[in-house]
Amino acid sequence: MTGFVRNLDPQKRFGFIKVDDKRKDYFFHQSDVEEWDRMVELFNAKEKITVEFEPTEGPKGPRASDIYLVGNE
Repeated sequence: MTGFVRNLDPQKRFGFIKVDDKRKDYFFHQSDVEEWDRMVELFNAKEKITVEFEPTEGPKGPRASDIYLVGNE
């Protein structure tokens, strides 16, 4: 599945991925991200971060795992 990082909290090491307006956001943790440092760098630069991920169900709702950055230079 593909989406973009809507929110990221580098201090708490988690964020949310938006897929479209009809679905809930997908929660993710730093441990789910292949290139965490690069993601934080892009987020701090206010870049739109497009990601590919595996959708799963967490204890509190939709969760993303196996997250990879795509099309971000």
